[in-house]
Amino acid sequence: SSSSSSSSSKGMAWYVCGPTVYDSSHLGHARTYVSLDILRRVSLRLHRDGVSSPRPLYVMNITDVDDKIIRRSMEIVSDGDEADPIALARFYEREFWQDLECLHVLPPDVVCRVSEHVEETIVPYIEKIMEGGMAYIIPENEMRQSPSGDGNEGGNVEGSVYFDVRAFECITEGKTRYGKLAPDVVASDFFSWTDNGANVNNHIDGLDENQSDITNDGENLGERD
Repeated sequence: SSSSSSSSSKGMAWYVCGPTVYDSSHLGHARTYVSLDILRRVSLRLHRDGVSSPRPLYVMNITDVDDKIIRRSMEIVSDGDEADPIALARFYEREFWQDLECLHVLPPDVVCRVSEHVEETIVPYIEKIMEGGMAYIIPENEMRQSPSGDGNEGGNVEGSVYFDVRAFECITEGKTRYGKLAPDVVASDFFSWTDNGANVNNHIDGLDENQSDITNDGENLGERD
């Protein structure tokens, strides 16, 4: 039938989170990508046997823009030289691919690097979250700013953007809890939302820092140095 034909023409796109390339890979990386490679080979076998069509698309990202990369590049730079985070990231990315090849792990069909999507995708995405009141900025001088950037000319502030967990829970009235898969120590505050007259506007106006809030590079506020 036409419906079954349409269904069979839809393939599987599989997105896998790749490494943050600031250091050499370790055993945990090997375990992760070998396990994923086994599952991928099963899906490819099903495709070859005619069970699935078209061929599964395997996509992996490489985090080559991150505070860890910047800090590491500054640690290893020689006196008088300028740190080059991207060069460091490329070095460890090449090393990562070599490690996967040694483990006979199939390379991904598509590689997405953070550095290649900052301006056109990541920045607008973060700006949209902030416009919705779901994020805020903590500047380098630790002076708290509202999501709209009040108190700063044009709203431009240099610092880290944090996803506001409590604002998210307030807007969803506690029906959707963010961070269910977070470690227990960090997640303890994720489930503290109670319907005791909490008002999302009051919360956003107050902008109380939450140790569970998550920055744009995936770190928690409570983990900051």
